Amino acid sequence: MYELGALIAAVMVCLSLAANLMSSWTALGSNLALMDLRVSIFTGQPVPLGRRSLLGKILRASLWIVSLIVSAALSWITVISMAGMFLYKKSKDAGAPQSIKELRWRMKNIHMTREQIDKEIAQAHESAMGSNHAYAGDRNAI
Repeated sequence: MYELGALIAAVMVCLSLAANLMSSWTALGSNLALMDLRVSIFTGQPVPLGRRSLLGKILRASLWIVSLIVSAALSWITVISMAGMFLYKKSKDAGAPQSIKELRWRMKNIHMTREQIDKEIAQAHESAMGSNHAYAGDRNAI
């Protein structure tokens, strides 16, 4: 039973990392690049676009390998936590204002220019200020 959990955990972690890595070649990745952001391969959230040294890249690759080994060792805990994170990502949209949901959809599905992105963010910000102050100015709302 432990081995099955370890295998499922390893597959889930690899698929999650691959999906986050592939997202850099999507409309969301290109739109975030215009804003000097990128999708984190670990969390899937927008993070600042930065240049890393060779040592930084080696350390991140090492961290990825260690996290894969640790998550496989924790097997069912990893499976449950990843399922919980998936449900959280899906449910966080439930309380968001409609303008934020539309902004997220456009960012994921439509290639836009920097001016269009700025306009969409300003409109979503205005709408969020009127309906729900918790989302106003939240960079992670994207």
